[in-house]
Amino acid sequence: MLGKHASASLRGFESHLLRKRRHLNMETSQEILQEERVDTKSRLKKLVEIGKPILGQTALIQERDFTDEDIAKVREFFETSKPLMHPNVWPSYWEHVELASRYARIFGKKLQDKGVLVNPHELEVLGMIHDIGRIISPHRFFRTNLVGEALLKRLGVREDLIGKQVPEMRLFGRDGNIASANQLTIEQQVLMLADNLGRKVEDGSLISFEQIGDLTDKQVKQYSGEVFVSERFGKRRLVQTSKKVIQLLDDIKDTLQAQYGISIDEVRGEVAKVE
Repeated sequence: MLGKHASASLRGFESHLLRKRRHLNMETSQEILQEERVDTKSRLKKLVEIGKPILGQTALIQERDFTDEDIAKVREFFETSKPLMHPNVWPSYWEHVELASRYARIFGKKLQDKGVLVNPHELEVLGMIHDIGRIISPHRFFRTNLVGEALLKRLGVREDLIGKQVPEMRLFGRDGNIASANQLTIEQQVLMLADNLGRKVEDGSLISFEQIGDLTDKQVKQYSGEVFVSERFGKRRLVQTSKKVIQLLDDIKDTLQAQYGISIDEVRGEVAKVE
């Protein structure tokens, strides 16, 4: 058994090691912050240089309706930009973008057939770019949203189109609050559904509506870092607002079914058939 003096010395040594470790962790975090900020700035600049000539020809920039040609141009932008994208972009990102945009287009077409003033091509493009920040900062939860918005603005994307994206900040209780699906535009409702449904589960099948509730834990584990303040804020709010988000999705699902006769399961089947 250690004597009193030995125990005190051991406690003092352990405290010293803990302080030293914290100091080293802080220094490492600051180095990571600086490196990634420089990297983000560089990628933003290069992607804007490449993107403006391509996307400048689309309805993302021009005041007109979207067509199939705009979808082709957005695909061209992504393909041309691949050498400049962050090396940690997950392969599942491309699958998610494809599925989310497909969901958005099919929902849009069904709403249009019911007389709702939406453009399926526009919704498809918005689905393609809704997670565009991940090509620059794929591993930093919520920071990807901020970086993505910065990229869209620098590319000159129309403000009204940026405003049709899902308002993540408000969902997380910043810049206002969203307590009801009625506070979202029909485009935002479609894109929120498309974002959550546009992914696959482990057996390779499309996620079902009932499985969406399991996404929160998976996302928290997938995004392990908390170097940036935005990461810590996003992950904390993701957990805190998960029940509210599920309720909003339930409300959107019920509205589509009750008001427009659109079945989520039927749309899911149509998305699966396209593959």
